[in-house]
Amino acid sequence: MFAELSEMLAPLPLVVVVTVAGTYIVSYLMVVSVAVFHADPARRADAQKLLERNPLSRLGRRR
Repeated sequence: MFAELSEMLAPLPLVVVVTVAGTYIVSYLMVVSVAVFHADPARRADAQKLLERNPLSRLGRRR
């Protein structure tokens, strides 16, 4: 019984990593779309502030 349970839970860490990374990437893309396409300038400015603090945005700007 425990061997079967262990086999079922073995891929769980990979599933968690993929889920968290996928959620992070989707949320990043949503913020980018708000920063580019939102009609309200205040919302666009807020989204741009979030992007400035985001590590994915900093990848291309390393010095």
